[in-house]
Amino acid sequence: MKTRCINCDAQIHMNLSIEQLFQPPQKLCERCSIQFKLEKIERCPKCYKKRAENETVCIDCKFLERFKITIDKIHIISDYNPFVKSMLLKYKGFYDFVLCEAFAEVLLHHYKPRFFRQFDYVIAMPVSEERLNVRGFNQIEAILNAANIKHHDILKTRYRDKQSYLTKKERLQQRNPFYMSGEIKENARILLIDDIYTTGLTVYQAASVLLSNKDCSVEVLAFARA
Repeated sequence: MKTRCINCDAQIHMNLSIEQLFQPPQKLCERCSIQFKLEKIERCPKCYKKRAENETVCIDCKFLERFKITIDKIHIISDYNPFVKSMLLKYKGFYDFVLCEAFAEVLLHHYKPRFFRQFDYVIAMPVSEERLNVRGFNQIEAILNAANIKHHDILKTRYRDKQSYLTKKERLQQRNPFYMSGEIKENARILLIDDIYTTGLTVYQAASVLLSNKDCSVEVLAFARA
């Protein structure tokens, strides 16, 4: 049985078996799939950033301590390497919606469905109405839908400039763009999912809204660590 990689169009050769008859066709070839990986280097034990010499906790995590917000665990699938960067650009920047199926396959390869079922709320990081109108889809919600993972649309965001264009000081001077559009129960376990984890400021701002007046726990999962 042959199919083609939806990222690079290479042929994928699959041996027919009883198990494969009940599974969806493979979306990524092996060459593309293995690019989603974390290199074995010295990293911050909390956020997986490349750790500087004589550093126990990275400067980003120390910087975020001022928020007085506790994120229980950060899960990272891959480094933000050139391949992952290029694939995310095609997906988000050039609106190649079909790639949501490839990212869903990557997600489920690293985290099985039972991982997500332990959380009371799985929340895709929101995009503003302005950006949604331009792109046509929320990139994380599309992936979760393709992976058949139940998620909750209770976190919203106002429009703001792309964070990659701003300095850390400029990001801090912006007001928190996130707000709730629904209620969450007490003592809930929450999983926030984003595409790229850079400084962590965005997810900490989102977590501060989710945790306001609630005794909950928040974990974060990101596809790539910049």
